[in-house]
Amino acid sequence: MNGRFKLNTMRKKLARALCFTSIVLAPIGFSAPATSAPLDDSVRLLNQATFGPDFHNIDALKGTTLESWIQAQIELPATYHRELFEELETEDIEAEHRVHAWFFASLHAQDQLRQRMAFALSQIFVVSQFGNLLAEKQGGLFSYYDMLIEHGLGNYRDLMFDVTMHPVMGSFLTYAPNEKAAEDGSTEADENYARELLQLMTLGPYLLNLDGSFQLDEQGQRIPTYTESHIKSFAKVFTGLCYVEECDPFESQMIEPLEAHIDDHDMSEKVLLNRTLPADPDSVLDDINGALDDIFEHPNLAPFVSQRLIQMLVTSNPSPQYLARVASVFNDNGEGEKGDLAATVTAILLDEEAREGHLGEAANTFGKLKEPLLMLTHLLRATHAFTPEETPFIPRLFKNFGQAPLNAPSVFNFYHFDHTPHSLTQGLVAPEFEMSPEDQLLERYDLFFRLVKKQDFELMVNIIEEAESREAGIENLINYFDLMLTQGQMSPLLREEIAFQINGARQKDTRRNGKRKNKFTDRHAIINSLLLILTSAEFTIQR
Repeated sequence: MNGRFKLNTMRKKLARALCFTSIVLAPIGFSAPATSAPLDDSVRLLNQATFGPDFHNIDALKGTTLESWIQAQIELPATYHRELFEELETEDIEAEHRVHAWFFASLHAQDQLRQRMAFALSQIFVVSQFGNLLAEKQGGLFSYYDMLIEHGLGNYRDLMFDVTMHPVMGSFLTYAPNEKAAEDGSTEADENYARELLQLMTLGPYLLNLDGSFQLDEQGQRIPTYTESHIKSFAKVFTGLCYVEECDPFESQMIEPLEAHIDDHDMSEKVLLNRTLPADPDSVLDDINGALDDIFEHPNLAPFVSQRLIQMLVTSNPSPQYLARVASVFNDNGEGEKGDLAATVTAILLDEEAREGHLGEAANTFGKLKEPLLMLTHLLRATHAFTPEETPFIPRLFKNFGQAPLNAPSVFNFYHFDHTPHSLTQGLVAPEFEMSPEDQLLERYDLFFRLVKKQDFELMVNIIEEAESREAGIENLINYFDLMLTQGQMSPLLREEIAFQINGARQKDTRRNGKRKNKFTDRHAIINSLLLILTSAEFTIQR
């Protein structure tokens, strides 16, 4: 059997093992072993609120409270991606430049909470370059993502308006241009944005209680939030919008907000969810603001948005009580303001379930599978693999990982938030598993393998230096791995296997040189240990 065949076979086995152990262990069957070190709450918070823990943020949390750290993050100025692109000093904007800026901000920006919120919001207000004109409009996609960064800790109502008026959304959901229905009934207003705004971005298809449970009619059936008639009325609202450059999507750079043209706007009365917009409005924006207010005031908005954010930041299956507490803050930040995302994310992260859910009665159902990009950024941040000057260009990211910024395969995102793998019971969901078929896991692990094995990769040096600075011993090095990569939940079996790898390397070194080195400089032992961790449930499952 040749070496390449052995290598490929090992990769496939490890990928299958990752698929099996993750499905079995998360989120319903895995609990931290009693012998493992207690979870460090600072590191757990950083997993939930950033793109992964690093030494700088851990140091920033020393001597302060979690509340103070979150408030400091909220007050930091925003890091905008377009500014990072402009530093590259190139005129031609390609998709790889946008992804590079995303990685730079994810790995190095100080405003990690804002960046993480923008990434979450990009999966609620979905636009994508996947298979459409937007692949040629990278400047517009830069602009759209920067808008999410700007509003990431702002107000949801303001975000709704700017999303509606952004030409990238107008192109993606085909309401720019969107002319009023023909008088002879031969055409109707485009319904795409109206439908997805209600279903996926704000309210959801069924009426909800504050705790996210469905409201039921007398027959025990779910009650629809809206009807087809409502969608048609909202579609009329979004008529008359177009690009600033002669209403031509091919000519538009898709950066400037959409223009409103009253001549192309439907001027009829519009019956919405809880209000009626009168005929002959003074402007298109009057109708748009009236419609967005109608949605914003709806009681579904708080539980719908709160649940999405909790699922992406903390746990796939929040308890009804947790969701209700967060939704209450979304409805009122304590000062009478609804939709305050800074207050909402603070409530999400500081809630007792976020901080101690892994220890409570529902510990076996707490947590979430990390999204592929978050696995990658976690590894790179935890190991300080790249300096800002060396931030990598990672080609074919969607092919290798099944995920890339603003590249979802549909308006439904990379996964459905109610996705349930076959192995789950009890009505639980595990959304991110929809992105993890076995062939995708193999591609993903192959990228990890190539990154870690790459000879000029500085990750090994960083790990060795960090371990040595802490008077490294095998147990201390494993504790370092456990803190930075597995949140203190490393199992005895995994600890034992890593110790076996390092001890084996030291024994070989003794036989080769006649004496044993005092420092763990055996690169292959650390590589093998890292690969074991990266394919473990302890790393892939955030708890």
